[in-house]
Amino acid sequence: MAADDLTIARFSDAEFERMLGRGAFADMRVELRAGVLRRMNAQYAPHLRIKSDLGAELREAVQRAGLALEVSIDGSVGFGAGFTPSPDVIVWTPSDVDTILPGADVALIVEVADTTLSDDLGAKLFSYARAGVPEYWVADVAGRVIHQCWAPGAAGYGGRRVIPFGQDVAAEALKGVALPKALARWAA
Repeated sequence: MAADDLTIARFSDAEFERMLGRGAFADMRVELRAGVLRRMNAQYAPHLRIKSDLGAELREAVQRAGLALEVSIDGSVGFGAGFTPSPDVIVWTPSDVDTILPGADVALIVEVADTTLSDDLGAKLFSYARAGVPEYWVADVAGRVIHQCWAPGAAGYGGRRVIPFGQDVAAEALKGVALPKALARWAA
């Protein structure tokens, strides 16, 4: 065991959910990654606005496609194996759960990257792919692009493309879900 491992407390999914349920993190935003609590960065106005716009655009696209899916902002999703992230936008099949959203119900996850691009396109991308999330998008605030990923597997996502803000985005895992001129007001 490495010396650094002695200072890290690892938590199970159940322990993390119990702590959340008891308000242990009421004063901070955290997620569980590889069994380790990670504080989440503050969300500055550009991040918040882009997240809100993408959520609204996805909500409209899901309705136009006639799919029985829900679009939510800032929820916790439990994938097991110590991975309970809090993505910015979640497209999921509604169910009567009163706990953390089950990962199996998730169809699409979006992360908005203002200061976290390398993590969102690195470790987090691989975690979502290994968890089987059918489609994953990263909205790059500074680059003004959406990184669209689909076809998850152990080595990451098999399909990937980069779409500038203001261009059409068609979901690969959710047939019929398309965002015409996605995030057009943020285009460079």
